Amino acid sequence: MGGSSSSSNLTKNTTNTTNLNSSVGVQGANNGVILSGVTDSTINASMTDHGAVSAALQAMSESSSDALESNEAVSRLAISEMGDLSRDIIGQSLTASKGATDAALDVAKNLSLSSDAGTTQTMTKYVALSLAAVGVAVALRGKF
Repeated sequence: MGGSSSSSNLTKNTTNTTNLNSSVGVQGANNGVILSGVTDSTINASMTDHGAVSAALQAMSESSSDALESNEAVSRLAISEMGDLSRDIIGQSLTASKGATDAALDVAKNLSLSSDAGTTQTMTKYVALSLAAVGVAVALRGKF
């Protein structure tokens, strides 16, 4: 009798498709890096600001230092001027209170020579005003 036979057929189809589009459309400011058509590539890129950030930080630091030095000078001058002004005000207050006190003492001297009641009231007013002026001068002197 006849022999046995067998047959086998295997078909395999593999299709790899890679779609590439190397066109690039850019709108607006183009300040960066655009890469196109670099499939299966190794890209080494470096960027620099050419020292702009470092220069900006240094300029900011210098202007801050200048502003602080200027503020210190203005503050010292203001304090010095206020000290001079305070001394002048105290001196003028003491001179004015001395004048008021001398006038009150003159009135008191005149009153001691006369016994008029109206003169006594006037003298009392001058003495009170003189004491008030002396009190103000002493208070101001303690503050400056």
